[in-house]
Amino acid sequence: MVRISVGLGLLIIMVITQNLVPLKAIASDLSSPSSLPPPEDIPEEIARTEIFTEARSSFDGSLITAAEYAEQQASLRTAPYPPDAPQRFRDLVLLLRVRRLLRPFLP
Repeated sequence: MVRISVGLGLLIIMVITQNLVPLKAIASDLSSPSSLPPPEDIPEEIARTEIFTEARSSFDGSLITAAEYAEQQASLRTAPYPPDAPQRFRDLVLLLRVRRLLRPFLP
């Protein structure tokens, strides 16, 4: 068991409380109004609801209308190749993955 004398205990408490005082000062500085964004900044909630009438092309960066941008996005979404492999190949890949999983346990 460790015994701490009363004088040493008071000294420890004084050191701890002296170290906490600067932390309180830092916390009060963080809550000051100077940490707020400038009033001319548009909040994100308002910017998300804004209706865009012009955009930039995904291909060359030129200005295009909203309708042309929608057409470009639709053409980019349609893939020129089929999205899924045939079922036979997907089954084969699954079996190979299971085999690789079991190989350390069943040599």
